[in-house]
Amino acid sequence: MISRRNIRVKVMQTLYTIETVEDQKDKARRLLDKHLEQSRQLFVYLLHYLTEVARYAEQDAHHRSSKHLPTAEDLNVNIKIAGNEIVWKLWDDPSY
Repeated sequence: MISRRNIRVKVMQTLYTIETVEDQKDKARRLLDKHLEQSRQLFVYLLHYLTEVARYAEQDAHHRSSKHLPTAEDLNVNIKIAGNEIVWKLWDDPSY
């Protein structure tokens, strides 16, 4: 999701570019589209990073608990991020 603040910043950057360069409006629109696409790609990357951290936490907890002589700390690993509802919805989404 792209925040309003992010959109506002990109629009202001584009307007500044229009005023300083005084090029065609089509070029400014393409520049704004490029900035918004970069923001979207960054958001998708952050979602992917979040799911990978959750996946690692789950694998690490399983690995620790399957040791031959696990300690109490190995048996009680905090995996709250792996049980997060949003992460599960992302994993279950077919477009992800």
